[in-house]
Amino acid sequence: MTDATYTHHTGEQTLEMLPELTEVYLAARKDDPHRDDPLFSREQFTARTQAQAHSPGFDLVTIHVAGALAGFSFGFRFPAGGWWADATPPPDPILTATKFAVIELDIHHAHQGQGLAHPLLDALLTTRTEDYATLATIPGSPAHAMYERWGWYTIGTIGGEGPVMDAMLKDL
Repeated sequence: MTDATYTHHTGEQTLEMLPELTEVYLAARKDDPHRDDPLFSREQFTARTQAQAHSPGFDLVTIHVAGALAGFSFGFRFPAGGWWADATPPPDPILTATKFAVIELDIHHAHQGQGLAHPLLDALLTTRTEDYATLATIPGSPAHAMYERWGWYTIGTIGGEGPVMDAMLKDL
């Protein structure tokens, strides 16, 4: 793996970095067949991130390679009883537990395939105190298979805006 530097950022710092994060977000989707879905547009990403950066427990981790931003991952805390909107509810023991929602894990297209994503996600989750981590991913996508290899499992379906996704879970 390439030498990399990981840095945690607050929500306020995230908002300051939003233009650069947006460019990485879009570059990460260069070969994604869903990249033209409005949910994944520049405008939607920016609006979502501006709102999410103010969420309790928000954390962003960036990865720099050779001084350049190569990727990032962020999320925030779901309170006990919180879950994804438009999703099948999980079993009560999971619903009532605390959860950290991983919202983004993005590696710039130029840095994909270099083994950066797993350590980046680990850097985000290592310090979390919640019982579980959860994320949403498109069934059948390479990302879905990647998360399964890393020990995540599907616990439900998320409908609503954009493509149907699987809600995945991992014990922390």
